[in-house]
Amino acid sequence: MNNTEYRFTTVIGIDISKDKIDIADNQKSTALTVENSRRKIDRWIKSIVDPSNAIVVMEATGGYESLLVE
Repeated sequence: MNNTEYRFTTVIGIDISKDKIDIADNQKSTALTVENSRRKIDRWIKSIVDPSNAIVVMEATGGYESLLVE
């Protein structure tokens, strides 16, 4: 096991379904739901504060996560 310690200022948890993505971000006070489409995902990614210091955690949901992973 690697003893490297990671410190992220932004932690984002995502729940994915066929039509929508529910997003919880520790930097924002409310949860967000976006359409599971390339255009909406791209717009959301651009809104992440300091993306180089963010970690995203999501589940694999039988392929519905594919657009987000790309």
